Amino acid sequence: MARRFSLFPLTFFGLILLFFPMTWNVLAFQSSFAEFIFLPIGQLFFPETDLTSDAKGLYVLVGLLLGVALIVHGFFLRMNAQKFTRTMSILRTAALFYLSALLLKYGADKLFKAQFYLPEPNLLYTPMGKLDRDILFWSTMGTSYEYNLFMGIMEIIPGLMILFSRTRKLGLIIATGVFLNVFAINLSFDISVKLLSFILLMMSSYLVYPFLFNKKENDVETSYFPIKSMWIKAILLGLIFIESIGPYMLRGNFNDDHASRPLLHGAYTVTHQNFTEGNSLFDFKIKRVFIHRDGYMIFQFENDEMADFSLDIDQPLRSTTNTSV
Repeated sequence: MARRFSLFPLTFFGLILLFFPMTWNVLAFQSSFAEFIFLPIGQLFFPETDLTSDAKGLYVLVGLLLGVALIVHGFFLRMNAQKFTRTMSILRTAALFYLSALLLKYGADKLFKAQFYLPEPNLLYTPMGKLDRDILFWSTMGTSYEYNLFMGIMEIIPGLMILFSRTRKLGLIIATGVFLNVFAINLSFDISVKLLSFILLMMSSYLVYPFLFNKKENDVETSYFPIKSMWIKAILLGLIFIESIGPYMLRGNFNDDHASRPLLHGAYTVTHQNFTEGNSLFDFKIKRVFIHRDGYMIFQFENDEMADFSLDIDQPLRSTTNTSV
């Protein structure tokens, strides 16, 4: 009986695979599909919400998926033993590939410095006391290429190990430790992916539990769905590879620290300000101007408050090394 009710977490994880919005490259439509179904429901409770990060709408979505999982689980319990075992095996294997894909995806993001990138000039000139904890953590991590390399490798290794039966147990143990650390960081620094990291921690904990508390490790391995076709294995591994490494191969950017920046990107000290009376900026004393890589011009005032404006450069300009305007 306990084994049958252990299918409920796998049912919920299966729904997470389908409907929890993620920024996939290969399956880019998944996020739009999830929003089409669940965003209107979330906005019934919170009109201004969306399904990004830790928005209230995302918690509504997860709550709905828990309810749906409970209903679907009830139907699964009516299956005969053979169909039940097969369903459980398929869901467990799908969860395993999902964890592997995310570990490799986020590992590659760190390996190629795309997640914790170098802090922008405006952040470098912002007093520490004015930075939120999440921005402070993100910026600090972005200053070290070596640590990003280490973090990326520590996610890629278990992501690969859990795909193979001989290394699956150790891979899941490492993956659980990785997700525990990620969840602790997100919670401690108020980084807005707490819900996702918690779900991934629960998923890896569920998958590693039988290995730690079942004396017959071979019995645990046989609980995964056997993918005997080499073509299917090759397609699955190819999709995971394209998802994690593909974007960087297409762009040829394997270290964001060395990626090209927009013209005039940097920080500029204002040595003279001459606005005419009546200008909206006349009463403000600007001490620095920043050009952000995402197409923004940012003013830093004497009180260290900032204001950003969209910036478009229509005509090509000669690059300059001046640090003042």
